[in-house]
Amino acid sequence: MTWPDRSPAVAVFLIFTVAGCNRDEPAIRARAPSDARGEREFAGSSLLVVTLDTVRRDALGFSQAGGTLVASTPVLDALAARSLELTHTWSVAPVTLPAHASLFTGNHPVAHGVHDNLGFQLPQSATTLAERLAREGVTTGAVFAAPVVGPQSGLAQGFETYQGPTFDSGLVERPARWVSEVALAMLDRMASVDGPFFLWAHYFDAHAPHEAGLGVARARRGGVASMEDDRAAYRLEIERIDRQLGRLLDGAFAAARARPLCIVVTADHGEALGDHGEATHGHLLHDSTMRVPLLIHHPRIPPGRCSQTSSLVDLLPTLLELFDLPKEEPLQGQSLVPWLLDQGARERPSPRIVCFETRLPWHEFGWAWLDGACDGRFKWVDRPSPEVFDLDLDPGESRAILEAQHALVDSLAGAVRQLQMKSASFAPAAGAGECSALTNLGYVAARRTAPENKEDLAEPEDRLALVGIRDRGLEALGRGDFAGALAEFGKLRLGNPDPAPASMLIAVTYSRHAESVAESAERMAVLEHAAAAWRDAVEICPADALRHYNLAMTLMDLGRPTQAIPELERCVELAPEDGKAREQLAHARRQQAPPSKDRR
Repeated sequence: MTWPDRSPAVAVFLIFTVAGCNRDEPAIRARAPSDARGEREFAGSSLLVVTLDTVRRDALGFSQAGGTLVASTPVLDALAARSLELTHTWSVAPVTLPAHASLFTGNHPVAHGVHDNLGFQLPQSATTLAERLAREGVTTGAVFAAPVVGPQSGLAQGFETYQGPTFDSGLVERPARWVSEVALAMLDRMASVDGPFFLWAHYFDAHAPHEAGLGVARARRGGVASMEDDRAAYRLEIERIDRQLGRLLDGAFAAARARPLCIVVTADHGEALGDHGEATHGHLLHDSTMRVPLLIHHPRIPPGRCSQTSSLVDLLPTLLELFDLPKEEPLQGQSLVPWLLDQGARERPSPRIVCFETRLPWHEFGWAWLDGACDGRFKWVDRPSPEVFDLDLDPGESRAILEAQHALVDSLAGAVRQLQMKSASFAPAAGAGECSALTNLGYVAARRTAPENKEDLAEPEDRLALVGIRDRGLEALGRGDFAGALAEFGKLRLGNPDPAPASMLIAVTYSRHAESVAESAERMAVLEHAAAAWRDAVEICPADALRHYNLAMTLMDLGRPTQAIPELERCVELAPEDGKAREQLAHARRQQAPPSKDRR
């Protein structure tokens, strides 16, 4: 790609080429930025936001982290050289949907109510970046690579075009090439409109399962990949994204034409890849999953690095101030504009505590949920046995500080408590009907009220082996090995103190098995097993509308609308806004009613 000259007196100071010069592997000509001391041309700029799902900062070349995990990322490295990098940025949660919801609203999960991928959606009352820009006449569009951020998530608010895979047709993530091609077509349309644009591009290649180039490695090990293989595949996946990102940047600059272009590149969370015993992400709050890259480029922003402690919630207030847009309500994020525009300020970071959470251990396994806070050096994690880490002396978080100063702990814990006082009064939930497709694809969580404290709940870090058992069961389910899946989920049921997750996974397995059977008698037999499994799941979590819905659908498949109706009625009672559940309830009542005399 070619970096455009936005200033009449800009000298080219670096030219280099990434292998090849076609649209797949672009040539890059990096140019010096314009003088930021001149007129700041932010109003009327176009905006490109790129989120790299599951990409940890220390896996990218420009991080200068060293080690064997670092991928070759020449396109991102060139962009970083032209951008301000916020080197100390944390996510709000190691989970895709809550992190994106916070990024686009400027608020934490406790405020917008989205704590997990399954069963939550951003409420209409939330105001997103896309909505704010659309009101200013900006053309908006988004292309996403995974259905978890699809229309059911609530993130589509404010986007004129919102394109990507949905759960209706199965869990099909789109590769980086597809994302760039769709984004380029979208940019071509945006270029024909007079005025600035906002495009969000979401890349998902680095998310598990990590399969790039693993065929040979798995063959050598009898079909089983090691963590070393996973880390190698992860690097290849990031490199694939990097190549396609070059195509996207070419198209974005072409679409912007003479208008300045602001580019933001970040990640929703990272990937543990074996660190602290965690294979993927979501259950712990270590920096391998919580520390994310953040690059902000604009021709009027001096490039460089800044160690100011920051969070994903800071992006929206930063862009509002940068583009001189109204901030209509208080936001929990803080603007980073002082460090963007003042090179001197970058040498004087302000004291700041950022907060984060994960509710996934509770939702998925009934374990203790985790909260945490970090001031850039010291990090506190609230678990049944709270810990403090000194990230300067121990960046790998290998040993907790045994005797942390009370004032330090009180400061970090106080930030979390203050944030939780602003918790949303409700948790907006997607309907059971909408979640059913996710459940059938292995997205499983129990919708239950958490206890007031976590002291008596299991420590997630002590139970991570059960995550591996669950994941092996999901892999077996994905390849149609229903017996193998049931065996793994049976182990999970025996090993986990909370039977809720395994009960649902067992029921999902029988339902998927029934879908795969063509012969009528065999299918009905499997459906009987599925109905029994769903009844068990309902008995364990009677307040979970999703379980009632799936039991009802199984009973309908068995031709028993009379038995399905009470389950659907309970589902509607638990989730009154669920349109699909209401539709199915009306259908079941019609099936139950005897034919009228006129129809006989």
